[in-house]
Amino acid sequence: MKLPKWVAYIDDETSLDHGYIVTLASGCTFKDEPDCGVRGFDTMAEVKQAIKRDNIIVNNTQGA
Repeated sequence: MKLPKWVAYIDDETSLDHGYIVTLASGCTFKDEPDCGVRGFDTMAEVKQAIKRDNIIVNNTQGA
């Protein structure tokens, strides 16, 4: 999956029963939790929804 520029990386930790861990790029946070740039998800469908541009706050000039 090609990642948008506001996502630094996604760790697949499903083999450890930890789901997927999304780390946003520096200066970016999740809109519904403005102090949070790292979050875990149970499914890839949840990840895809969460990383849509409308769900991200870009706090720097390099963002989307």
